[in-house]
Parts: sequence; C-alpha cells; structure tokens
Amino acid sequence: MKGAVLVALSSVLSVILTLLIQVVLARKLAPDDYGNLITIISVLTIFSTFSTVGAELYLLRRYGSSIGDGNLVSSLVYKIIFVSALFSSVAMYMIFLIIDIFGSEYFLIPCVFAFAFLCLAGVASQIEKNYNKIALYQIVQPLSRMALIILFFYIFNLRASVDLVLLIIGLSTIIIFAVIRKDIVSIYAGRVGSQGRLINNKVKNKSKEVLIIIRGSLLYTIVAALFSIYIYAPVLIANKIIGSYESGIYGLALSIVLAIYVIPGVLYQKMVLPYFHRVSSRDDESLLKVFASGNGLMLVCGVLVMVVVYFSSVTFIDILFGVKYMHAAEVLQILCFAIPFRFMTSNSGALLSTGRSIKYKVYCMLFIVPLSIACFYYFSINYDFIYLAYLFVISEILTFFIFMLVISKTLYGKKAWLGWFDYKWIMR
Repeated sequence: MKGAVLVALSSVLSVILTLLIQVVLARKLAPDDYGNLITIISVLTIFSTFSTVGAELYLLRRYGSSIGDGNLVSSLVYKIIFVSALFSSVAMYMIFLIIDIFGSEYFLIPCVFAFAFLCLAGVASQIEKNYNKIALYQIVQPLSRMALIILFFYIFNLRASVDLVLLIIGLSTIIIFAVIRKDIVSIYAGRVGSQGRLINNKVKNKSKEVLIIIRGSLLYTIVAALFSIYIYAPVLIANKIIGSYESGIYGLALSIVLAIYVIPGVLYQKMVLPYFHRVSSRDDESLLKVFASGNGLMLVCGVLVMVVVYFSSVTFIDILFGVKYMHAAEVLQILCFAIPFRFMTSNSGALLSTGRSIKYKVYCMLFIVPLSIACFYYFSINYDFIYLAYLFVISEILTFFIFMLVISKTLYGKKAWLGWFDYKWIMR
C-alpha cells in the first residue's frame, strides 16, 4: 500500500512540475514563440511514442512469466529499442526539416533515446518492486528540466528563447541517463532481480525471437502511437495553417487538460489495469462489476473536475500565465467538457487492453484518429481556431461511445451500460 501511495504522489508531483514548467516558459516567451515551442514538443512526443515499439511491454510480460525468462531476452529487447529509437529520432528530425520552424531541433534527438530507455529502466524497477525507483523515474524528466530552467533563467539570468529551451530539454537527458544507468546495464546484461539469467542461457534463434517480440508488442505500440497522433497532431496543424499564436493558445489550454488526464491514466495503468489482466480470463462477472462501477466513479469524478476547471479557468490563466494568454481561458472552458468522457474512456480503454480485446481497441483508434485529423485539418482551413476546441470535445465523446459500443458488442451486451452506480458488491 505504501508503494502505491508513493507512486501516486510522484505522479501528482510530476503533473505539478510539468505545469510549472509550462507557466515559466509561457511567461518567459512571447505567445508566438511559445506556440512554436508547443508544436515542436508535440512532434517530439509523437516520435518518442514510437521509440520503443512496445518492446518494453513485451519484456514486462516475459518477466511476469519468470525472472529468468525475462533476463533471457532482455539484451535482445535492449537492442531492438535502441534501433527503434534511432529510426524514430531520424524520422523526427526529417519532419522538423520539413515543417521548418527553428534550426535547433537536433538538441531533441537525445530526448527520444532518453524516453525509450526510461521506459525500459521502468521495467526493471517494476520487476524488483522498487517503488522508490518507480516514483523517481516518474518525476526525473520534469524535475531535471525544471532544475535546468531555474539554473539558466534565474541563476545565470539568460534571455529566454526557443533555442535555449530546446538546449535545456536536450541537456536534461544527461541527468535522466545518469539516474537510470544501473537498471539499463542490468537489463542489457540480463541481471534484473536476484535470480539472474537462467544458467546463463542465450536465445538460440535471435531472428525468430525478434519477430516474436515485435508481434507480441505491435498492437500496444499502434494504440499508443495513434493516441499521441490524435492528441498532438492538431497542434502542428494549427501552427502551420492558422498561426503560431493560435497554436500556442490552443496548446496551452490543451496542456492543462492533458495534465488532468494523467490522474485516471496513473490510476488505471498502475492499479486497475493489472487487476483487469489478472481476472480477464477467469472471473468475467467480477471484471464486469469493476468495469461498470469504474464508469460511474469516473463519470462523477470527471464532472466534478470539469466544473472546477470551467469556473476557475479565467482566474487560473490570469494568475499563472498572464494577460497575454487570456484567450486560452476561453479554449479551456470548452476543452474541459471532454474531461468526464476521457475519464470514462480510461476505464473502457483499460478493459479493451486486456486479452484479445486489444485488437478491437486498435480497430477503434484506426477509425477515430484519421477521421479526427481530417476534421481538424478541414476546420483549420475554414474556421476560427476556437472551433478546434469544440472538435476535440466531440472527438473525445465519439471515442468513449465507440469504445463502449465495442465492449457491448464483443463482451457484455447491454450489461456494459448498467450498474454504473452499484457499489454494494464492494461491501460484501
């Protein structure tokens, strides 16, 4: 229980640090420059998602089978992730050359590798149940960036610019690698946990094992990548079609909503999803009860958060970001209506991540994401940028109902829509 609390607190601290970074950068930069920075970070986030090809999730499942089995393939997974991060960083830099916003984006290439190996190091800390490390790994990225921002902007008193911010983000990867180096070495050597590699065996057919790893993780990678594109591509579209100021206003409001999205994300990734995986194949009735009551709980929490954000957005933006970003308050008041649906989508999405249901989640995202991007592109050309916020809310509502429709058709039928506020089973 202590470990879960520590992880939850570190997640909250990570959100606070990330928000503080946004506040400092927004105040230090002109709105146009901030819009360009938000666009660059959006591209970085998309390609970082591709950097592991989900191989770390496959490795986690192998370690779940046995420590020795995981150590048997850990070195191979390390090499796959390195190659994937290399290709992702090259592809990212090519995109930067195409969109031609600034000339210092090469500072971000180490960030792709840092993200990939931070995910890999997280596997070792989870297997060893080292909650201190899990908590540290969740905050190391925003904490290192915040420390360097304080050093450069407030101690050295340097003038803020997008190029300097990109340099700071790149330099922060040195701290990240210093923190995770031991776990990365353990994974490469196949020495995670006390058991070590089973009698020092080696993978007999590496080519076949690579295909197994990629096949076992591909669907999870596709879902994660599509979600990143779904969230961040509209910022890039807004920047190139409407303007950098508008993308900055939209991106600022969106970053606040995404910070709120972390709350159900951590809850389900760290606590509920492992339970879903355990009972998905043996206790269908209990799984349905947890899922249904989860929808009700997420709906109530989401509505409460939405109300707070809606009525505090003007004051919040004014105090933290200043008058020059006040248009973001209007955007935030629209985006906040997506919060209850995203909270519930975290619940339904977690259920669709179990067993064979993951393929249905991929089908859903393959339908939703291209449709959403096409609509964002059309609205960016023909309408004011404020309509992008309405479109985002509609997309989130559509995502939730499509997920629920799939769950109804493939798993529970009408029962998926019932018992959302029935918590009597918990007391039994």
